[in-house]
Amino acid sequence: MDGDELRLTMPAAGPYTRLARVAVTGLATRLGFSFDEVEDLRVAVADVCTKLIATVPDADHLEVTFVVGDGRLSIYIAVSDLNGSDPADFDQITDELGDANVDAIEHVHDRRAIRVAKTHVEDDD
Repeated sequence: MDGDELRLTMPAAGPYTRLARVAVTGLATRLGFSFDEVEDLRVAVADVCTKLIATVPDADHLEVTFVVGDGRLSIYIAVSDLNGSDPADFDQITDELGDANVDAIEHVHDRRAIRVAKTHVEDDD
């Protein structure tokens, strides 16, 4: 991974997903993303967190890693313990969210995580 990396570890429980949403909002705003782009990222991160918690209900923690570099924001969201969950379930999550307004939502197999990414494009106005 290239760029600055920030990690957030939180309990795998619905109310804590707010922390990931606040963090992605702050980072995307800092990078100059538009309001709509920030909202797209915020919704995608919230959806992935919620679906991971539902898919792996016995997980203790979610680890959210933000990688910031060159106008690009990548977010890796992983559960602390798969507890017998099939990583193929992660593919199902990415398929369900595939139409989100971000550049990528993909299962990163070697990290056992789901990656959400968006690149900020400067307006020529």
